[in-house]
Amino acid sequence: GIMKKIVDILTDNGTEVILFTVPPFDWEGEKIEKWQEVNDFIVEKLAKRVKIFDTVSIVSSATAR
Repeated sequence: GIMKKIVDILTDNGTEVILFTVPPFDWEGEKIEKWQEVNDFIVEKLAKRVKIFDTVSIVSSATAR
């Protein structure tokens, strides 16, 4: 996806990248599923190349992961 391409370009050129996960909102249904997919992608795929600040673990009272 586009996010990975951007990360690849930046890191390949020596830029240190820090990504934040998307904080939780009061979403339901398809929106919460997409939110989870985005955060999972950031944590599981992009963390190999960048530093991650996982906002979900800090601001969420529910178990989001």
